[in-house]
Amino acid sequence: MSKLRLDYYKGKNGDDLFWFFETFLPKQWVIGFYVLNVIKYVVRHEGKNGIEDLY
Repeated sequence: MSKLRLDYYKGKNGDDLFWFFETFLPKQWVIGFYVLNVIKYVVRHEGKNGIEDLY
């Protein structure tokens, strides 16, 4: 998991939201979340910020 995270992914206690997912949720749920987010960004990138949205 990348260490580069934006501050809005952190809770008030400083814990990273993705750390929480990977620590407390079933692995299959987390993988599904990531896969669906990749699909979402690929499908919508042309109507949003173009190639920048994929980065």
